[in-house]
Amino acid sequence: MRTYELLYIIPSKFTDKESSEIINQIEAVLKGEKINILESKPIGKKTLAYPIKHCHFGICGLIKFEGEEKVIKNINDKLRLMPEIIRYQILKYIETQTPKIIKVQKEEKIKSVSKTKKEQPLAGEIKKPAETKKEKIKLEELDKKLEEILKG
Repeated sequence: MRTYELLYIIPSKFTDKESSEIINQIEAVLKGEKINILESKPIGKKTLAYPIKHCHFGICGLIKFEGEEKVIKNINDKLRLMPEIIRYQILKYIETQTPKIIKVQKEEKIKSVSKTKKEQPLAGEIKKPAETKKEKIKLEELDKKLEEILKG
């Protein structure tokens, strides 16, 4: 017994009641092949990347199940004949562990200073334009100027 996932898309033209009936039909196809359904969850209404059979929106769902490899062909054949399903895909389910986050410390970059050549940025560095010195203006001066503008 292997674990599989069935991802399906139903056109959004169906009502909630009709779409739930279609989902029940899909699950009935799986149960008819003596498959153990582990999890069935709706993903929701999604905008399709491109129109499929003149539909721009679809209701997506995911069913996780266990079954024999030989019955997958029968399930494919039965789902292909259902006109209510726009697209579907059956994948082998592989459980993965979450990756550990590793902190990488930045290495200090050493600049070589040459008197004859201009200083060039190292790979990955962005050379900043030369900063100009700006006069610092006090807040009191700004308040006085603001009052003059508002009075005049």
